Amino acid sequence: MKSRMMSEYGDSSARAQVEQKQMQDKLRQVQIEMQKKAEEIESMEFSSTDGSGAIEVIAKGDKTLGSIKIKDDSLLSTENKEKLEDLIVVAANKAFAKVDKLTDAEIAKITKGLPISGLK
Repeated sequence: MKSRMMSEYGDSSARAQVEQKQMQDKLRQVQIEMQKKAEEIESMEFSSTDGSGAIEVIAKGDKTLGSIKIKDDSLLSTENKEKLEDLIVVAANKAFAKVDKLTDAEIAKITKGLPISGLK
């Protein structure tokens, strides 16, 4: 009886070690894929406007601004300074939201439902 229990325990332990190694390999592969995808996203550009088209912002995947284009010259007057500033903020935040949305979607594809927390 004791030897049967030892045999079953040994098999169970070996199986657990194999499963643990497989999970580690899978996590390592996910990590590599995520790094590649992060580098790809960081090199991308995301265009967005304020909604009216008066301002266009180009944000990079690393969440830095690439450029700001003012398409409505009337915004360049002193009276419209505050409105211009607000429109730039709106357009920039929309561009950064695009970066986040794509990043989240790509992480979900890579992890395929793995219960991994803190991946952002």
